[in-house]
Amino acid sequence: MSRVTTAILKGISATLEQVTIPGGHTFRVNGILDLTGNTGAFQLPTGTTAQRPGSPSTGFFRFNTDTNKIELYRNGAWGSYEETTDVGGGGGTTSQIADEILVYVMDENGDARSPTYKPLNSVKVSDNSVTATAWTDVLANSDWNAVVFTSDSKPYIRWRFDRNSQNMDTILSSLMNNYSSWGSANNATQSVTPVAGSSGKVGETMNFQHNNGGGESHDIVTLGNNGTVWSSGMYWGNIDSTSNYGGILNKVEPHSGSGGGNTNERIFVYLDNTPLAIQAGDYTNYLTPTGPLGNATNFSWSNNTSSGVGSSSPNNVADAVDRNTTSDWPTYGIQQQGNNNWISVDLGVGNETTFDYTWVIGYPNDNHWSDRNFVQGSNDNSNWTDVAEWRYHNGSSSNDGYLIHSQGSHLYSNTVNNVDKWHPVVTRGIKYRYWRLYGTNFNQSNGYMLVMNWGLMKKN
Repeated sequence: MSRVTTAILKGISATLEQVTIPGGHTFRVNGILDLTGNTGAFQLPTGTTAQRPGSPSTGFFRFNTDTNKIELYRNGAWGSYEETTDVGGGGGTTSQIADEILVYVMDENGDARSPTYKPLNSVKVSDNSVTATAWTDVLANSDWNAVVFTSDSKPYIRWRFDRNSQNMDTILSSLMNNYSSWGSANNATQSVTPVAGSSGKVGETMNFQHNNGGGESHDIVTLGNNGTVWSSGMYWGNIDSTSNYGGILNKVEPHSGSGGGNTNERIFVYLDNTPLAIQAGDYTNYLTPTGPLGNATNFSWSNNTSSGVGSSSPNNVADAVDRNTTSDWPTYGIQQQGNNNWISVDLGVGNETTFDYTWVIGYPNDNHWSDRNFVQGSNDNSNWTDVAEWRYHNGSSSNDGYLIHSQGSHLYSNTVNNVDKWHPVVTRGIKYRYWRLYGTNFNQSNGYMLVMNWGLMKKN
């Protein structure tokens, strides 16, 4: 093979109009490809979903003729480029939060006592240090109905509150003002109650609290359990410094007491423009015999161990039938023994999708559940991404990891229609073919996983 090295290549006939690289060959440019003198357009590779490259690499970029969207390969999956970049003017990270306006960013840099202020609709997830929209601008905006507290590394852990709920103005004014104008006094507790769309504690009383006193650059009003939050348990925020009290937090398993370290987390606050009430009728469960993709019990299902399974099968969880008896569980559920267990479902070729919410109903007799639960997505059935997480299930009356019939009469029929029980799913716009329900710490109950129903809810 010949190699020609030259500073400038000229002289291609004007009538030729092209340089052709035969199929199977690569035209590689290690320097800069300068098209600034071209006033036309750059033609992207174009094809159907089925024509995607078989072994894509991160950064692959193409136009999908099935979806009529530009798509980008990243995080091990293809996703719409429009849905994986900043949207909505507020710096959102996914189309699922296009109706949310980012108004607060905090990382380990900057100073939370005196944020850098930007106009409403201009704060971005890429902003450094501590950046906020001025509280007067937020207060003057009448479009938002709720506020969401979350982060960059765990956007699926979300704490959602009614705009008009008790103390929310005080909390937001403390984040979006200079310290001298904070609405929350030092050590004062501000009572709040998460609403539907939160990863946990829906309907339960929690507190925001800080102990700054003006001398700590990153101590902000921090969400925690009732009582003194740094003792009772903190979920979102930062107490004292980024190297203490667990660092910058966004968790479903609370941190209490001093210690910890810099987590390199970036926490966010969004204004939510969608209606406060989430309507169950606007969503459809795909894990049913009559789901939009067909009978989900006929999908390809798998689980990680045969220990304790007996005759039970993972596809039982898609039966969508009420189960309030402990008898015949092998026919109605899937049991596995062990401390780290999962069940997964393959939606099938071409059925990649996103979901918005999830929930799980467990064995009716109040055992066989985990207190660390995840829903995960994958497009190769090997590399999995967390898209939902909860410790204790929303709606549970006894802090169980699943919904249990003997602890509140929880059934398929009254769960699929009750949004207060659902946990949010956030995929950053990436559509997944494989979905997995994973749990750890089943020894919190009796060392077994036993699921009777599993729901994956998508907006109609």
